[in-house]
Amino acid sequence: MDPEKELRETEQEVMIELKLKTDEFLKKLRDQTRKNRVQM
Repeated sequence: MDPEKELRETEQEVMIELKLKTDEFLKKLRDQTRKNRVQM
């Protein structure tokens, strides 16, 4: 067990997870904006 390696792998997983959540959030935001524009 190499703690350094473990830490790096965990950090990468967290970054990927974060990116996915961010992408999803931005997509929802764009959809909302589009809907709002259509209503106006």
